[in-house]
Amino acid sequence: NIPISEENYPMKRPQPVHRLDRPTSGLVVVGKTKAATVHLSQQFEFRKAQKTYMAILNGIPQQPSSDSETTEDGWNLIDHDLEDKSAVTQWKVLQ
Repeated sequence: NIPISEENYPMKRPQPVHRLDRPTSGLVVVGKTKAATVHLSQQFEFRKAQKTYMAILNGIPQQPSSDSETTEDGWNLIDHDLEDKSAVTQWKVLQ
């Protein structure tokens, strides 16, 4: 028998950790254990969390604006501050 530490034991209710993309509809990241909640919180606090989004569009996206760059492999890069924090977006058309 392996003892389960209280830190890794599921909490009665998942604990909210972070609200992603608050200015839009966004979503809430939750931790199910104390250890997971601490680890997730630290990832957002120290800006280690990486987010990936995929979108299906109807139509063709507009050409990148003047505040963006395009890399050799076709990725468009937009580096724009949002709420006094760096917000880097990389995107490209897949099909």
